[in-house]
Amino acid sequence: IKFQAPGPQALSQMPDIHHYLKLAVHDSGHRILVDCYFDTADQAIRQSGWALRFRSGESSDGSMVRTLKALVLADGRGISKREEQEEIVAAPDSEWEGKALLETFKVFQDRWWWRAGNDRLEVEASYDFVQWRKTDAEREVVLCDDDFAIEIELKSGESSDLAAIATSFAAHTNWQPALWSKFSRGLEL
Repeated sequence: IKFQAPGPQALSQMPDIHHYLKLAVHDSGHRILVDCYFDTADQAIRQSGWALRFRSGESSDGSMVRTLKALVLADGRGISKREEQEEIVAAPDSEWEGKALLETFKVFQDRWWWRAGNDRLEVEASYDFVQWRKTDAEREVVLCDDDFAIEIELKSGESSDLAAIATSFAAHTNWQPALWSKFSRGLEL
């Protein structure tokens, strides 16, 4: 689930929101993440309905998380249900099905996160300040996100429980669903 937050003050509201949603927070933190998106020159990955991301910043050993994500649009409530395949790797792959991989763009995220749950589900909520960068031979393009968003990812439980969280969250905060993705914004560069 992704919601459009009113601005930086949303970060200070998260503990109250977790309490209202009856989710007990059992872990939280802050980290800097760098997501590098890759594709082939002919965009074979995206044309097959997937995005390929390599994320650094989640582990202290320098490893990365390679994620192959199905490209699925959010519904009108801001909920996306998509397949993701993850694997820990030492570095980005150099090719995809025999074709050279090229960096498409990078997403830098200053992330505050909370692991929370109840007897039915486990979620990770995050608040991100995001910056996109794309560099080519002639220029570097930087796009800062002035649309703050809160994401709530289901870690365990039923998707119907997450839909109930979305309804309660929207009613409590009056925040609108965010129907954009970091990947789609990066493609706009």
